Amino acid sequence: MKLSRKHKLIFSWSIILLWFTRPFIFRLLNIDFIEPEYLFYFKLIWIGLIPYALYQLIGRKSKRIAKTIAILAGFLVLFLNTLSMICVFSYSNPKYIHKYENKEIRYRILNCGATDGNPTYTLIETNQILFFMHYKEINTNEIDENYWIKQ
Repeated sequence: MKLSRKHKLIFSWSIILLWFTRPFIFRLLNIDFIEPEYLFYFKLIWIGLIPYALYQLIGRKSKRIAKTIAILAGFLVLFLNTLSMICVFSYSNPKYIHKYENKEIRYRILNCGATDGNPTYTLIETNQILFFMHYKEINTNEIDENYWIKQ
């Protein structure tokens, strides 16, 4: 199936828009990837998608310019993805597991590697949905021991 120019433009703008808005959408909805590897592969896919989208937007009339901009954009996306991986959120093993629902309470840790001597910990309640987890901050005083099993 061959896509029309209009569909390629919509697809290309969607890719670019999603790449720029994903961190804000995830933060706004309080969701994150379950495993750090999923985030790594997600970012790896964008290294190829952004140059393709820019190449489609620029068009075939100016191939030399389009290829140059697409290659430069690829390096820019690679640099920004690498830069954004310096500080990542990781999650501890579950501290509590809900008896009846698919929920866990664990620490969300902002870790900046060698540049961070004191990582930030936040206690959160997580609910897994496919490759993602929805989280919300929770206070240990709010935990009802009748529904939660301490690990």
